[in-house]
Amino acid sequence: MRIALDAMTSELGVGEAVHGLFAALERDPDLKVLAVGAPSELKPRLDLGPKALLPRVELVEAAETIGMDEEPGAAFKAKRDASVSVAARLVKEGRADGAISPGNSGASMTAATLLLGRVPGVRRPAILTLLPSAHGSCGLLDSGAVVDCRPEDLVQFAVMGSLFMERVVGIARPRVGLLSIGEEDKKGNAQTLEALPLLKAAGLNFLGNVEGRDLFDGRCDLAVCDGFVGNIVLKTAEGAAKMMGAELKAQYAKLGPLTKLGGLLSRRAFAGLARRVSADDVGGAPLLGVAGVFVISHGRANRVMLMNALRVAHTCARQDVPGRLGAAFKTAEAAA
Repeated sequence: MRIALDAMTSELGVGEAVHGLFAALERDPDLKVLAVGAPSELKPRLDLGPKALLPRVELVEAAETIGMDEEPGAAFKAKRDASVSVAARLVKEGRADGAISPGNSGASMTAATLLLGRVPGVRRPAILTLLPSAHGSCGLLDSGAVVDCRPEDLVQFAVMGSLFMERVVGIARPRVGLLSIGEEDKKGNAQTLEALPLLKAAGLNFLGNVEGRDLFDGRCDLAVCDGFVGNIVLKTAEGAAKMMGAELKAQYAKLGPLTKLGGLLSRRAFAGLARRVSADDVGGAPLLGVAGVFVISHGRANRVMLMNALRVAHTCARQDVPGRLGAAFKTAEAAA
């Protein structure tokens, strides 16, 4: 499998991308990486990598990058050879089986949607983010791509997310919930009230309405909502995790020596907790519904996050997620 990595756009620098790709290559012998970016910056760093892994790296030149502060649509049009566009084009041309970008997420969505196109039958591609839950992970879809959507879009999100959770995460018959303000069928806004009967009839393992707390207590494996709500949930969860970590450190700093000793003895437990709530192990969020594998990683992606983003893209490509989605929507259309 060949995965194209936009190696220029992480805010932590090109070095993190290079370290991440070599870590991914070392972990997965079936992987090849197309490193997309400026040869003057990438080649010297790649040449310092493990000699045994270098044959599995191909450098693909990209003359431009799109910055985090640039307007996505305008930048995509003005910079045709931007690294994110080159990465997506490699997938379109069949030279790569998937692509990753940690850069401007709006530019990533624009490049992937316009260059790869949509899976037939999909109206709006959406971003799936994995959140830690009591039973492993809970998928949140959409987490920022579609801020305004129709009730039938939520059904498509549920179909796409279910396939991803089953084929990539490994959850058989994932339990799907509709994110709302209460479990009762009559609670919600106009969008969720109209979507509820559609989801009940969609042939999924649908639980009904779920609330925000259900994302983390293990009640459901996938929660669907529009991107406006999903992005707020995602950013709130990130902020809460950071606040709790900082507050815990502050409490240990000001309490007595016995408490500090307890903290030292609990370091392994705290380290495990930090890993569970960290986005590093998640790697990136797939843009589901585009006709190719495209994973959006965090703007401050470090080497561990990029290593895991390559794993996600590799698994999506190996499982042919876009192809399976196309087959699912074709079947649903024929049955309608």
